[in-house]
Amino acid sequence: MKYILTADLGGTTFNSCLLDKDLNIVNISSKDKIRHYSSQSDLLIAIKKQTEYLLSDSKISFDDVIGLSIAAPGPLDVNRNKILDTPNLKLLSNFDIVDYFHKEYDMNVVLENDANLFVLGEWYNNFKNKDIVLGITLGTGFGTGLILNGDVFIGSNGMGLEYGQSPFSWGHCEENISIKFLREESARVFGENMSPRIIEKMILDGNSKAQLIYNQFGKNLGIALSHLINVIDPQVIVFGGGLSNAFFCYEKELINTLNDYSYSFKINEILISNSKDKEKSTFLGAGYNFLNKYKI
Repeated sequence: MKYILTADLGGTTFNSCLLDKDLNIVNISSKDKIRHYSSQSDLLIAIKKQTEYLLSDSKISFDDVIGLSIAAPGPLDVNRNKILDTPNLKLLSNFDIVDYFHKEYDMNVVLENDANLFVLGEWYNNFKNKDIVLGITLGTGFGTGLILNGDVFIGSNGMGLEYGQSPFSWGHCEENISIKFLREESARVFGENMSPRIIEKMILDGNSKAQLIYNQFGKNLGIALSHLINVIDPQVIVFGGGLSNAFFCYEKELINTLNDYSYSFKINEILISNSKDKEKSTFLGAGYNFLNKYKI
Protein backbone atom coordinates (compact mmCIF):
# COMPACT_ATOMS: atom_id res chain seq x y z
CA MET A 1 0.00 0.00 0.00
CA LYS A 2 1.15 3.54 -0.82
CA TYR A 3 0.43 6.59 1.35
CA ILE A 4 0.04 10.38 1.20
CA LEU A 5 1.28 12.75 3.88
CA THR A 6 -0.80 15.85 4.45
CA ALA A 7 -0.14 18.92 6.57
CA ASP A 8 -2.70 21.52 7.62
CA LEU A 9 -0.95 24.79 8.49
CA GLY A 10 -3.37 27.20 10.13
CA GLY A 11 -2.98 30.65 11.60
CA THR A 12 -3.14 29.29 15.15
CA THR A 13 -2.26 25.57 14.99
CA PHE A 14 -0.83 22.99 12.63
CA ASN A 15 -1.09 19.22 12.42
CA SER A 16 -0.52 16.38 9.99
CA CYS A 17 -2.33 13.34 8.70
CA LEU A 18 -1.38 10.14 6.91
CA LEU A 19 -3.81 8.71 4.36
CA ASP A 20 -3.57 5.61 2.28
CA LYS A 21 -3.93 5.81 -1.50
CA ASP A 22 -7.65 5.02 -1.18
CA LEU A 23 -8.03 8.16 0.99
CA ASN A 24 -8.62 6.32 4.23
CA ILE A 25 -7.18 8.14 7.25
CA VAL A 26 -4.43 6.04 8.83
CA ASN A 27 -3.20 8.40 11.55
CA ILE A 28 -3.52 12.04 12.64
CA SER A 29 -0.95 13.90 14.71
CA SER A 30 -1.75 16.01 17.72
CA LYS A 31 -1.96 19.76 17.13
CA ASP A 32 0.93 22.10 17.76
CA LYS A 33 0.66 25.88 18.13
CA ILE A 34 2.26 28.33 15.71
CA ARG A 35 3.01 30.75 18.56
CA HIS A 36 5.44 28.23 20.06
CA TYR A 37 7.89 29.11 17.26
CA SER A 38 9.59 32.46 16.74
CA SER A 39 11.38 31.86 13.45
CA GLN A 40 10.66 30.35 10.07
CA SER A 41 13.37 27.71 10.44
CA ASP A 42 12.07 26.61 13.85
CA LEU A 43 8.55 26.24 12.50
CA LEU A 44 9.71 24.25 9.46
CA ILE A 45 11.72 21.90 11.69
CA ALA A 46 8.64 21.40 13.88
CA ILE A 47 6.50 20.55 10.85
CA LYS A 48 9.15 18.06 9.71
CA LYS A 49 9.35 16.43 13.11
CA GLN A 50 5.57 16.17 13.27
CA THR A 51 5.24 14.45 9.89
CA GLU A 52 8.21 12.17 10.56
CA TYR A 53 6.82 11.13 13.94
CA LEU A 54 3.49 10.39 12.27
CA LEU A 55 5.20 7.94 9.91
CA SER A 56 7.20 6.38 12.71
CA ASP A 57 4.13 6.02 14.92
CA SER A 58 2.27 4.38 12.02
CA LYS A 59 5.23 2.11 11.24
CA ILE A 60 5.28 3.39 7.65
CA SER A 61 8.50 3.92 5.71
CA PHE A 62 9.20 7.04 3.63
CA ASP A 63 9.66 4.65 0.70
CA ASP A 64 5.94 3.93 0.84
CA VAL A 65 4.92 7.62 0.73
CA ILE A 66 4.11 8.99 -2.72
CA GLY A 67 3.89 12.65 -1.77
CA LEU A 68 3.06 15.50 0.57
CA SER A 69 -0.01 17.71 0.24
CA ILE A 70 -0.02 21.00 2.18
CA ALA A 71 -3.00 23.14 3.19
CA ALA A 72 -2.25 26.75 4.12
CA PRO A 73 -4.17 30.02 4.54
CA GLY A 74 -4.21 32.37 1.57
CA PRO A 75 -3.35 34.29 -0.33
CA LEU A 76 -1.25 31.69 -2.13
CA ASP A 77 0.41 31.53 -5.52
CA VAL A 78 -0.10 27.86 -6.30
CA ASN A 79 1.51 28.30 -9.73
CA ARG A 80 4.78 29.41 -8.12
CA ASN A 81 4.30 27.23 -5.02
CA LYS A 82 4.37 30.16 -2.60
CA ILE A 83 2.50 31.21 0.48
CA LEU A 84 2.27 34.94 -0.20
CA ASP A 85 2.01 37.84 2.25
CA THR A 86 -0.64 36.10 4.31
CA PRO A 87 -1.74 37.95 7.46
CA ASN A 88 -2.45 34.68 9.25
CA LEU A 89 0.82 32.78 8.86
CA LYS A 90 3.51 35.45 8.81
CA LEU A 91 6.45 33.13 9.53
CA LEU A 92 5.94 31.51 6.13
CA SER A 93 5.05 34.62 4.12
CA ASN A 94 6.54 34.71 0.60
CA PHE A 95 8.14 31.32 1.12
CA ASP A 96 8.39 28.50 -1.43
CA ILE A 97 7.31 25.73 0.92
CA VAL A 98 6.85 23.25 -1.93
CA ASP A 99 10.50 23.51 -3.01
CA TYR A 100 11.64 23.25 0.60
CA PHE A 101 9.85 19.97 1.32
CA HIS A 102 10.60 18.58 -2.14
CA LYS A 103 14.31 18.95 -1.37
CA GLU A 104 13.93 17.66 2.19
CA TYR A 105 11.89 14.58 1.32
CA ASP A 106 12.67 14.00 -2.39
CA MET A 107 9.00 13.52 -3.23
CA ASN A 108 6.22 15.35 -5.02
CA VAL A 109 4.69 18.17 -2.97
CA VAL A 110 1.55 20.22 -3.65
CA LEU A 111 0.22 23.37 -2.00
CA GLU A 112 -3.39 24.58 -1.90
CA ASN A 113 -5.57 26.99 0.06
CA ASP A 114 -6.90 25.36 3.23
CA ALA A 115 -10.48 26.50 2.64
CA ASN A 116 -10.38 25.04 -0.89
CA LEU A 117 -9.21 21.71 0.47
CA PHE A 118 -11.80 21.77 3.27
CA VAL A 119 -14.69 22.24 0.84
CA LEU A 120 -13.18 19.66 -1.53
CA GLY A 121 -13.12 17.09 1.26
CA GLU A 122 -16.67 17.95 2.31
CA TRP A 123 -17.89 17.62 -1.28
CA TYR A 124 -16.07 14.31 -1.76
CA ASN A 125 -17.41 12.80 1.46
CA ASN A 126 -20.86 14.34 1.83
CA PHE A 127 -22.10 16.39 -1.14
CA LYS A 128 -21.12 14.68 -4.39
CA ASN A 129 -24.73 14.97 -5.51
CA LYS A 130 -24.47 18.80 -5.38
CA ASP A 131 -22.98 20.98 -8.13
CA ILE A 132 -22.32 24.20 -6.18
CA VAL A 133 -20.94 23.90 -2.65
CA LEU A 134 -19.54 26.84 -0.69
CA GLY A 135 -17.13 26.13 2.17
CA ILE A 136 -16.41 28.62 4.97
CA THR A 137 -13.59 28.20 7.48
CA LEU A 138 -13.78 30.28 10.65
CA GLY A 139 -10.90 30.80 13.05
CA THR A 140 -7.86 33.04 12.88
CA GLY A 141 -9.25 34.27 9.56
CA PHE A 142 -12.27 33.93 7.27
CA GLY A 143 -11.61 31.36 4.54
CA THR A 144 -13.81 30.64 1.54
CA GLY A 145 -13.69 27.77 -0.93
CA LEU A 146 -16.04 26.81 -3.74
CA ILE A 147 -16.85 23.60 -5.61
CA LEU A 148 -18.32 24.07 -9.10
CA ASN A 149 -19.41 20.87 -10.83
CA GLY A 150 -16.95 18.71 -8.93
CA ASP A 151 -13.93 21.01 -9.25
CA VAL A 152 -12.42 23.55 -6.89
CA PHE A 153 -12.83 27.07 -8.25
CA ILE A 154 -9.46 28.82 -8.02
CA GLY A 155 -9.85 31.62 -10.57
CA SER A 156 -7.51 32.43 -13.47
CA ASN A 157 -4.47 32.96 -11.22
CA GLY A 158 -5.20 30.51 -8.41
CA MET A 159 -6.39 33.25 -6.05
CA GLY A 160 -10.15 33.11 -6.47
CA LEU A 161 -12.46 33.70 -3.48
CA GLU A 162 -9.87 35.42 -1.26
CA TYR A 163 -12.85 37.25 0.20
CA GLY A 164 -11.46 37.62 3.71
CA GLN A 165 -9.24 40.49 2.56
CA SER A 166 -12.08 42.46 0.95
CA PRO A 167 -12.90 45.91 2.40
CA PHE A 168 -15.86 46.40 4.71
CA SER A 169 -16.98 49.28 6.90
CA TRP A 170 -14.95 47.80 9.77
CA GLY A 171 -11.80 47.16 7.69
CA HIS A 172 -10.83 43.86 6.07
CA CYS A 173 -13.74 41.41 6.02
CA GLU A 174 -12.13 38.86 8.33
CA GLU A 175 -11.18 41.39 11.01
CA ASN A 176 -14.67 41.16 12.52
CA ILE A 177 -15.22 37.48 11.71
CA SER A 178 -12.33 35.96 13.61
CA ILE A 179 -10.95 34.84 16.95
CA LYS A 180 -9.30 38.25 17.27
CA PHE A 181 -12.70 39.97 17.08
CA LEU A 182 -14.14 37.78 19.84
CA ARG A 183 -11.13 38.43 22.07
CA GLU A 184 -11.31 42.18 21.52
CA GLU A 185 -15.04 42.24 22.19
CA SER A 186 -14.63 40.26 25.40
CA ALA A 187 -11.98 42.77 26.55
CA ARG A 188 -14.36 45.63 25.76
CA VAL A 189 -17.36 44.05 27.49
CA PHE A 190 -15.72 42.23 30.41
CA GLY A 191 -12.38 43.97 30.72
CA GLU A 192 -10.57 40.71 29.96
CA ASN A 193 -9.23 39.19 26.76
CA MET A 194 -11.03 35.81 26.68
CA SER A 195 -10.73 32.79 24.44
CA PRO A 196 -13.79 31.86 22.34
CA ARG A 197 -14.26 28.71 24.44
CA ILE A 198 -14.62 30.75 27.63
CA ILE A 199 -17.20 32.98 25.95
CA GLU A 200 -19.07 29.88 24.76
CA LYS A 201 -19.12 28.48 28.30
CA MET A 202 -20.50 31.77 29.60
CA ILE A 203 -23.31 31.54 27.03
CA LEU A 204 -24.12 28.01 28.16
CA ASP A 205 -24.23 29.37 31.72
CA GLY A 206 -26.80 31.96 30.61
CA ASN A 207 -24.61 35.09 30.39
CA SER A 208 -26.52 37.53 28.16
CA LYS A 209 -23.51 39.83 27.58
CA ALA A 210 -21.49 36.92 26.24
CA GLN A 211 -24.39 36.05 23.93
CA LEU A 212 -24.40 39.61 22.57
CA ILE A 213 -20.75 39.20 21.55
CA TYR A 214 -21.55 36.13 19.49
CA ASN A 215 -24.71 37.76 18.14
CA GLN A 216 -22.55 40.51 16.65
CA PHE A 217 -20.18 37.88 15.27
CA GLY A 218 -23.13 36.10 13.64
CA LYS A 219 -24.39 39.34 12.13
CA ASN A 220 -20.96 40.19 10.72
CA LEU A 221 -20.68 36.69 9.28
CA GLY A 222 -24.18 36.95 7.81
CA ILE A 223 -23.40 40.25 6.08
CA ALA A 224 -20.24 38.87 4.47
CA LEU A 225 -21.88 35.57 3.56
CA SER A 226 -24.91 37.29 2.02
CA HIS A 227 -22.60 38.85 -0.59
CA LEU A 228 -21.25 35.43 -1.55
CA ILE A 229 -24.72 33.87 -1.71
CA ASN A 230 -26.03 36.72 -3.85
CA VAL A 231 -23.18 36.25 -6.34
CA ILE A 232 -22.81 32.44 -6.30
CA ASP A 233 -26.26 31.12 -5.28
CA PRO A 234 -24.91 27.83 -3.83
CA GLN A 235 -26.90 24.72 -3.01
CA VAL A 236 -24.91 24.06 0.18
CA ILE A 237 -22.89 26.18 2.60
CA VAL A 238 -20.71 24.13 4.94
CA PHE A 239 -18.79 25.54 7.91
CA GLY A 240 -15.47 24.38 9.30
CA GLY A 241 -12.56 25.79 11.27
CA GLY A 242 -12.23 26.17 15.03
CA LEU A 243 -15.06 28.68 15.43
CA SER A 244 -17.53 26.36 13.72
CA ASN A 245 -17.51 24.47 17.03
CA ALA A 246 -19.41 27.45 18.47
CA PHE A 247 -22.02 27.40 15.69
CA PHE A 248 -24.86 27.19 18.22
CA CYS A 249 -23.74 30.53 19.67
CA TYR A 250 -24.28 32.54 16.46
CA GLU A 251 -26.51 30.41 14.22
CA LYS A 252 -29.74 32.32 14.98
CA GLU A 253 -28.27 35.76 14.24
CA LEU A 254 -26.53 34.40 11.14
CA ILE A 255 -29.79 33.02 9.72
CA ASN A 256 -31.69 36.21 10.55
CA THR A 257 -29.08 38.34 8.77
CA LEU A 258 -29.04 36.09 5.71
CA ASN A 259 -32.81 36.34 5.47
CA ASP A 260 -32.50 40.14 5.63
CA TYR A 261 -29.80 40.52 2.96
CA SER A 262 -30.01 37.52 0.60
CA TYR A 263 -33.20 37.01 -1.36
CA SER A 264 -32.03 33.64 -2.69
CA PHE A 265 -31.39 32.40 0.83
CA LYS A 266 -34.79 33.63 1.96
CA ILE A 267 -36.85 31.93 -0.74
CA ASN A 268 -34.74 28.87 -1.66
CA GLU A 269 -33.72 25.80 0.30
CA ILE A 270 -30.00 26.52 0.59
CA LEU A 271 -28.60 23.98 3.02
CA ILE A 272 -26.57 25.31 5.95
CA SER A 273 -24.32 22.55 7.28
CA ASN A 274 -21.93 22.63 10.22
CA SER A 275 -19.24 20.11 9.31
CA LYS A 276 -19.07 16.95 11.38
CA ASP A 277 -15.66 16.04 10.00
CA LYS A 278 -13.90 19.42 10.49
CA GLU A 279 -10.14 19.04 9.92
CA LYS A 280 -10.60 15.52 8.56
CA SER A 281 -12.29 17.10 5.54
CA THR A 282 -9.23 19.27 4.93
CA PHE A 283 -6.94 16.24 5.08
CA LEU A 284 -9.24 14.28 2.78
CA GLY A 285 -9.34 17.21 0.35
CA ALA A 286 -5.55 17.47 0.47
CA GLY A 287 -5.16 13.81 -0.36
CA TYR A 288 -7.72 13.97 -3.17
CA ASN A 289 -6.07 17.10 -4.57
CA PHE A 290 -2.69 15.36 -4.66
CA LEU A 291 -4.05 12.29 -6.46
CA ASN A 292 -5.94 14.47 -8.92
CA LYS A 293 -2.94 16.68 -9.71
CA TYR A 294 -0.62 13.77 -10.38
CA LYS A 295 -3.32 11.65 -12.06
CA ILE A 296 -2.69 8.76 -9.68
